[in-house]
Amino acid sequence: MKQAPIVGCLLVLLGTFGLAERGVAQEASVPPLDCRKPNVPERFSVARDDLAYLEKQAGAYGDCVRRYVDERKRQIRGLEAMAKAEAEAGNAATIEVNDLFAKVRTLEDKNKPEHEEYGTGR
Repeated sequence: MKQAPIVGCLLVLLGTFGLAERGVAQEASVPPLDCRKPNVPERFSVARDDLAYLEKQAGAYGDCVRRYVDERKRQIRGLEAMAKAEAEAGNAATIEVNDLFAKVRTLEDKNKPEHEEYGTGR
């Protein structure tokens, strides 16, 4: 069987699907944690007012970190959905190209002379 028609079809399909022009990897950019972390004093004896202020600041810091983590989780869910859609699109394209190659192969087999042996090229 001759490979030139199949290779030519593949190049056309790659251009059609835009695979030849697409970038393979995208840069990941995760924003840094931007929460104000309270300073914990080194000494054990802290005035009651200072301790209440520290607890308030620690609570605000914890809330900020939870929001940050929740946003990271939301981003992950979005990326998982995108990855699934990308995989499904790739699988569909593969099925399409395999179907096309099977049709080309069938046409080649139907049009080869009877005395030609498969794979000999004569």
